[in-house]
Amino acid sequence: RDVYKNYFQGCKLILEHYGLKNQKQQLIQELGELIVAITKNNLENILEEMADCLVMIDQFLTIDEYFDRVEVIKLEKLKRQLERIKKENQGRGKNE
Repeated sequence: RDVYKNYFQGCKLILEHYGLKNQKQQLIQELGELIVAITKNNLENILEEMADCLVMIDQFLTIDEYFDRVEVIKLEKLKRQLERIKKENQGRGKNE
């Protein structure tokens, strides 16, 4: 737990140091690098770029209202997708 507390404290310090505007631009750059890595299908590079993107996103999640809102949205999206899968599986059962 302390590891994550220190991690998010570090994320907050980085965001405060560079500011929202700069970190938004950095996030865009990191997302682009992830897209390139996925396109090249290099697992090590993909993992590296995923980590970069997650660190950038986590910086924004240190803003309290962002974290709370994103968590609610994530849960809604997960629930919706699981419902879609359930319906797809039910549909397959009817056709077989």
